[in-house]
Amino acid sequence: MKGSDSINSNKNNEPLQAIIIKYTIAFSGVKKFFFILVCILLILNLGCQPRVKKEVQLNDLGVGELTKNELSKELERLASEVLVVPKNADFDNSTWEVTPESQGKHADINTTMEKIMSADEGEKIELIIVHDNPEISMNSVKNAISTIGSFSTSILNREQNRVHNIKIAAEKINYTVISPGEEFSFNGALGKRTEGKGYEPAPIIINKENGPEDAYGVGGGICQISSTLFNAVDNAGLTVTEKHPHSKDVGYVPMGRDATVVYNGADFKFVNNRKYPIMIRISVSSSKVTIWIIENRNIKI
Repeated sequence: MKGSDSINSNKNNEPLQAIIIKYTIAFSGVKKFFFILVCILLILNLGCQPRVKKEVQLNDLGVGELTKNELSKELERLASEVLVVPKNADFDNSTWEVTPESQGKHADINTTMEKIMSADEGEKIELIIVHDNPEISMNSVKNAISTIGSFSTSILNREQNRVHNIKIAAEKINYTVISPGEEFSFNGALGKRTEGKGYEPAPIIINKENGPEDAYGVGGGICQISSTLFNAVDNAGLTVTEKHPHSKDVGYVPMGRDATVVYNGADFKFVNNRKYPIMIRISVSSSKVTIWIIENRNIKI
């Protein structure tokens, strides 16, 4: 419509009221009706869209003379750039090592918009950032993971192959999780001790007709792990279902507090009689074996 083209161009910068009067006179009939309707809607639209005052800045972004709708879109864009979702503290499913929580942040769009719309000409407004705390803290996760029993033994015989075997057995059992009601078997966890698995000949005790004798066997030394584990388990109040003593004093635990193991023979077994999962943690140094029984109350069974 030619009249419409003239209105849009408005090269002479005529006042809007003058343009409306001019073309209302020029048009007639249906054209006049639709022209007046368009003008009314235009006036209402202009009246309902408050604008930001001139030269107002949001951070370093010029937002002067934007309508409220235009400003809203700009704020939503900026908000998406600064958004960081808070992360709860958690624990590794394999090791139960705890990872800390981290704060999040989001832009307060509504409050920032109110400040901008009421800002004076040339005023600078900063985007309002709100920091969000996670729901679960590292302390709350850590407090639900606790040691319920532990025990240490000294490595008296530090023969190289024996210490090597102790470390292999410890690595195999370390981080083992036992669910409530589940039975742990030392022989079941380690399997047959073979050179193919890295075990080496080391001192062992064997029973002969005339009594116990010192000898060498593949996997010698691992009874120090089973004996240390028995004492940690006993200190935790767990139910021992199988345990056998050595035929002679081993030295690193008091008499009767040891637990010998032989594949396809004597085993050490216990049951987790608690409501939550437990984990076996083992540390082996050059002079000491330490075993902890850890309970994780973060895990619901």
